[in-house]
Amino acid sequence: MQRVLQLVFPGRLILLLCAILLLVQGCAARGVTEDPVKRVFTWFSYMNGDDLRAACTQGATNRYRLIYNARWTEQVRSYDIVAARALPGTQGVGVPVDAKLTAQVFAPAPIFNAYLDRLNGGDATQTAQIRIAPDIFAKLETAIWQNVAQSEREGDWLRSDRYFWVVMGCREGTFRLTGFEVTPETHDALTFLALLRSIDPIAKPLARPRALPDQPYAQTAGERERREVRFRVQVRNNHLVGQ
Repeated sequence: MQRVLQLVFPGRLILLLCAILLLVQGCAARGVTEDPVKRVFTWFSYMNGDDLRAACTQGATNRYRLIYNARWTEQVRSYDIVAARALPGTQGVGVPVDAKLTAQVFAPAPIFNAYLDRLNGGDATQTAQIRIAPDIFAKLETAIWQNVAQSEREGDWLRSDRYFWVVMGCREGTFRLTGFEVTPETHDALTFLALLRSIDPIAKPLARPRALPDQPYAQTAGERERREVRFRVQVRNNHLVGQ
């Protein structure tokens, strides 16, 4: 599978659990989920846009997805945007449409913690939906698509212990995806960010990147003790892949 990722697992028990659950439930994403356990096993498919990619054909509704990894164990946000269909008989030519935005924010937990959270109803996931007015959606759609189309990030690595965005969309039957790490200096310069912040239905602020030391990609002793998963993906040929 092209979405294979480099993972660092805390032990053989989790590998066995992952294998069992993947065989039973499957690992393909079908959009955003509030289930913390299911999210663990569908996240990489979701982040790679497998569901959007499969549905992106001529005549398909325009859809966009933005994912912000503000360090995997601290805050992750996702935004799924689906355009409304044009009125019958207009063919959509020059007709402004609104869109539905589904936003979600969560702090991922190790698989055992996620399972307990689901049982106890203690998962801290926040999900909210709004309608985006046609004029705002037109600006946001343009900003997102320009970012995807003009981004030259082929070969870049995205690490879960750092700050990065994954931006993708299906527009007029064409699917595109890119991803890029951000710093405190480059984050606010993103063309879509101000618009996204202005309509974000979740009150919790979007985490601002902090300056991080340049450390090698390896799991720390503390992460092993907490049974945390670290991952990295590479932007390559319109996909997120591992080595």
